[in-house]
Amino acid sequence: KYEAILSALVLLTLSSCNAQTIKTVMEFSRDLNTCDLEGDIPIEPMGTSRVVWAYNDQIPSSPDDIVYHQNRGGTSLNIVGQPDDEPPIDPDATPLDLVVDNIHVSQPSTGNTVDTLYYCKAFEVPHDRKRHIVNIEFLVEEVNRQYVHHMLLYVCPELHEHITFEGECYHPLNPELINQCNLGLVLTGWAVGGQDQHLPSNVGFPLSFENRHMLIEIHYDNPTLNPNIFDSSGIRLWVTDDLRPIDAGVAYVGHMVFNMDIPAREEAFEHKGICSSFCTSGLPREGVQIFSTNFHAHLASTQMHLQHLRNGRELEPIATDRYYDFNYQQSHATKPEVTIMPGDELVISCTYNTMDRNATTPAGIATYEEMCRVFIAYYPFDYSFGPCESLPNPTDFGPPLLENCEFSPYLGPLEPMEYEPLPVVDLCEGYEKPPLDRVPKPLEQFDRSKYEHRVELDGEGKFILYWNHDHVHGTVDFATEVETTGWAGFGISENGGMIGADVVIGWQERNRDVHFHDRMAIERILPGIDLSQDLYDIRVGLFMMMDFQTRQC
Repeated sequence: KYEAILSALVLLTLSSCNAQTIKTVMEFSRDLNTCDLEGDIPIEPMGTSRVVWAYNDQIPSSPDDIVYHQNRGGTSLNIVGQPDDEPPIDPDATPLDLVVDNIHVSQPSTGNTVDTLYYCKAFEVPHDRKRHIVNIEFLVEEVNRQYVHHMLLYVCPELHEHITFEGECYHPLNPELINQCNLGLVLTGWAVGGQDQHLPSNVGFPLSFENRHMLIEIHYDNPTLNPNIFDSSGIRLWVTDDLRPIDAGVAYVGHMVFNMDIPAREEAFEHKGICSSFCTSGLPREGVQIFSTNFHAHLASTQMHLQHLRNGRELEPIATDRYYDFNYQQSHATKPEVTIMPGDELVISCTYNTMDRNATTPAGIATYEEMCRVFIAYYPFDYSFGPCESLPNPTDFGPPLLENCEFSPYLGPLEPMEYEPLPVVDLCEGYEKPPLDRVPKPLEQFDRSKYEHRVELDGEGKFILYWNHDHVHGTVDFATEVETTGWAGFGISENGGMIGADVVIGWQERNRDVHFHDRMAIERILPGIDLSQDLYDIRVGLFMMMDFQTRQC
């Protein structure tokens, strides 16, 4: 009799749940590096991670009999260094939109459709008094999202009568002041996959008479030569009269955009750009603080690295991206902030894979050409710290490098700093797995608000990932919210695919028993269960989602 009553209650609960949206929620934690060399992939402490996901509405009959996925996918993500989710806009801030106006994406000089277009438009912004930019939104028209590759906003010198300029960037017939601005100080930038920019609460980008002239550059990528693209994308600056304590600025370090050919059929070809100790010698005595970085290269780039040298010693890298993704150029929050002192040297290294190319890849602004650059957001603003780039000598004679920086334009010869390399530390030497709770348990209540970061991995809200990163202890707390009554899977992948991915698969049965295993996908078969189960604080539950409320099914 008791069992019959219990079964009826279970069926009544499930029927109520099935009338609503049912989601399987998994919560779990892991170390960035579990030191399980055979079963786990470390989460990169800097830069991009490739993640994969999958699910199926059918409940597995056992951990060894899981039905093939209904839906799956993969994407790039900053698990560590992800900018904080959008804070509330300062109530005193007002929007200032710098956008193009329904332009026809074609070559302005001829009207011909082209695969790559850099379009520029000049603006004069309000300058009757000093203000601060505290938030920046990037306004990409949804219908043109596949064509808008990146946007940059330059601060120009006095443009005089050219303040009404609008047309193709970098054209040889453009006014000299416009082309100079295109190579100058970048206030902000966005690229494919990027998010809006929110400055630290104590700093703001200054807006005043000195930087009242600006130039927006929008790069359109049109590989199919669609002749019917009209666009009104641009940048929204949130501006306040309530000045913050410190002015911020943006610099960049890189290789000049010429004389950096990349041979065909190369698996890992490297170029470097240097910002020398001489070029940073004009910084304030107390240095400047880097709070964000953003690497920029094109399709052949696979890895990027920003090295930090001081007094002949290599310090911890400022930024590293071992899995650079051309389609996910997101700024990386620098936590903790890094101090650049006068006389420090910054070196950017860019690695390219051209195994699929039969001709040399030149430097250039088109996506099938290449660049090597990193934008650096810092404070306090200093006029000596802007563009800082180098160029190898094109011959075997003369100085080895030339350099261009605000402090000393086109300096040469440039001798890179000799330095003692950073010691290589094996983080797993002597590692012992800590005694943590690794037994999966039912999740009784799901609180989304405790997580700092959220992203819809499928783009439709059916597979949502939440997470917190503990910078001090090197751990990540994850939660997945998946629209399924069956199993859900999530993992880290070095190549962006399922084969070779470090995954977890979990589900809750109708009797509320939960299953969750750490696995490794070796082939196109069910990922095998790892010998070492390294995740902890594991909770799995089925929930009914209704009016933004959750209820245990």
